[in-house]
Amino acid sequence: MRGDFSKMAVMRIRYRLRSQFFHELGQLLRSGEGVVGSLEVLGRGRTGGGLARVIAEELARGSSLSQAFRAVGFPEEDCAILDAGAETGRLEEICARLSEYYARMADARAAVLSRSLYPVVVLHLAIILLAIPSALLTGGNAWVSCFLALGVFYGAAVLVFAGSVSLSRALKKHASVCSGVLRIPGLGLWFRTHSNARFARVFSLFVRSGTGVLRGLETAGNSSGSALIAQSAREIVEAVRGGSSLGDAVTGRPGLADEIERAIRVGDHSGRLDEESLRAAETLENRFLALLSLLAEWLPRILYAVMVFYVGWRILSTAFQIGDAMGNLLEP
Repeated sequence: MRGDFSKMAVMRIRYRLRSQFFHELGQLLRSGEGVVGSLEVLGRGRTGGGLARVIAEELARGSSLSQAFRAVGFPEEDCAILDAGAETGRLEEICARLSEYYARMADARAAVLSRSLYPVVVLHLAIILLAIPSALLTGGNAWVSCFLALGVFYGAAVLVFAGSVSLSRALKKHASVCSGVLRIPGLGLWFRTHSNARFARVFSLFVRSGTGVLRGLETAGNSSGSALIAQSAREIVEAVRGGSSLGDAVTGRPGLADEIERAIRVGDHSGRLDEESLRAAETLENRFLALLSLLAEWLPRILYAVMVFYVGWRILSTAFQIGDAMGNLLEP
């Protein structure tokens, strides 16, 4: 039950909770506390306390750090780099990096939700209030259409959510699906930026932690959420093990952004792969956050357009109903 509760908490306030949790864990580790001791301190609090207690319990059962974090719902890329940080003794640095990343994601997500809230509320009020004149003329039929409109709105929202979840699962399993999505305007740009930002973030942390470039490539590919990128990462690793240089092996791999390809090629030849991979990760993360800001700007406009269309249709429908009613009264 405690594990289920903690997982639900992560899903409910995912970005904000992760940011706070990683910040506090990193601060305690920096002070000299061990992982278990830090989790014990965090477990006494209300916010994130359940997560810390369950993670500590998993570690006590013999689970690795990644397995313990995975048990409470943290994503694969977080778990993988936490293991890398634990192995290299740089866990506090990785926690600080994760805290900063999720704080930025939380702010971007909050902007999308806050800007979309007002048009959604206005749309609900318009659906309900515009049904009143029709109800006075036609009785209960108007309320049926009102509830039908609300049902269509929520049904569309559920379909979008379910479709995004199904698509996300397919993108993780099938490279052909990834290739098809990349050809779709808008959606392809979103997917390419998101998956490459995740790849670059995990890869840069592995490189900077000194865990190993090839292991970092494999883990970053599996954590990207793209089967196409994961396949390219495996092919790069195989090519390097076969004798190719890292810079040559990465050239022209499908799914990988040009920023990542250039960063690995330049970093491999210059001996500054840690700096170049970090620069690519920051560039792609900033680009993804810019896309979130663009979504926050345009989603309310789309909702306003839907509201205007619906209000116009309801006004015309009500006018015709009033006209029919007046005509019936004037008939001899």
